[in-house]
Amino acid sequence: MNKKPNKAKQFLREAYATDDEAAQLAFYQKWAEDYDAQMMEGLDYLSPEKIAQVLTNHFTEKDGLVLDIGCGTGLTASALVNLGYTNIDGLDYSAEMVEVAQQKAIYRELYVADLNQPLEFESHTYAAIVSSGTFTHGHVGAEPLDELVRILKPGGFLACTVHQDLWKKSGFEAKFSALESANQLKEVERAMGRYFKDGEREGWFCVFQRI
Repeated sequence: MNKKPNKAKQFLREAYATDDEAAQLAFYQKWAEDYDAQMMEGLDYLSPEKIAQVLTNHFTEKDGLVLDIGCGTGLTASALVNLGYTNIDGLDYSAEMVEVAQQKAIYRELYVADLNQPLEFESHTYAAIVSSGTFTHGHVGAEPLDELVRILKPGGFLACTVHQDLWKKSGFEAKFSALESANQLKEVERAMGRYFKDGEREGWFCVFQRI
């Protein structure tokens, strides 16, 4: 039987227990340097590569400007770079995680910002927005979706994972439905999938297009 190291299990327990801003920042400060090893080697984290691949099903403009929200240490951007994308910005709440991402030299620009606050970007800035693991266990609710739609170019794509426990409880289903009813977004792909190689299907892999 292939059991994950205790350190990786401790890491995941702490990650899922961070239910307020102070706890989240403390978690990422503690784990920033070790984050990639725990997620990729310790836990076989699939989401970054999977959401990057899902985005490529619809967004083929390899030099189009992409915003990686909740970018962390850059796992999703690394997957996009491996697929040939060359123009990526990143945004995360944790300065420590952004510092690690900066060392990889894969981003055009990196920003430390809170998704629960208005974003300091011009409307219609990005050709695509991507996120893996941001909308999970209450870290960020559905409220930022209005801002993400605002900064997305018409015809652009939003690709993100949303944990199944939050889809209805945290208002994602209702918010996406409202944005579709307002002719701001249309769903182009949504499928349930695994976030970790050995785990159950935990959440949605979604792509919406800006109208």
